[in-house]
Amino acid sequence: MAPQGDTSQRPRSSLWHACRRILRGIWRRAVPPVRIFRERILAVERPDDIQPVEVRADLAICDVTAENVGQVEGFRGPDIARVLTSYLEAGQYGAYAMADGEVVGHVWAMLGSATAPLLNGYLPVPEGQAAVHFGRVREDFRGNRLLPAMMARVCTRAFREAGVDRVLVNADLTNTASLRAIERMGFRPREDRAFLLVFGKCVRSWPIGQQHTQEDNAQT
Repeated sequence: MAPQGDTSQRPRSSLWHACRRILRGIWRRAVPPVRIFRERILAVERPDDIQPVEVRADLAICDVTAENVGQVEGFRGPDIARVLTSYLEAGQYGAYAMADGEVVGHVWAMLGSATAPLLNGYLPVPEGQAAVHFGRVREDFRGNRLLPAMMARVCTRAFREAGVDRVLVNADLTNTASLRAIERMGFRPREDRAFLLVFGKCVRSWPIGQQHTQEDNAQT
């Protein structure tokens, strides 16, 4: 037993507790190794089914191009700017929401193919179809219908420029507000499905309840 006045053990003990706190914080922020996503998959099959979305006169929706893709850095930072540049280079369609020359929102549509990656790590996008993803609006501009306006823009481009026969979008089954907004745009439910991810890889998926048929959609 160390003498009462001996403090030689205290620095080691303090370092140990500091390391434990750091590791505990990292663990809490880490992505869980096993996750289950319960999603509703919706689709629109004709450009004429997409409902037009009007935005305020001081706001604008524009296509993402090689000339303006980097403008998102002020909103999302350099890492996300590089991600969006890679989307554009891969042939995806993007739309920006602009206010006073600044990007305040973005959304993307990925074209499906035999070699396309799984959207969000779990959702396949068949060839001849597209899927809307990675939408975000700056907090102080939410409530202005910017997200549906951007979605309508990329969906229309996917139909008319890429010639897809269906555009998909998925949302969490518990996010009823988002699902209602998506349906107001013209999307109709196709399937409710669960996806099991282990360390970020989808290892299994299964339907939840009954699939939504064309007849069901016609009755809603």
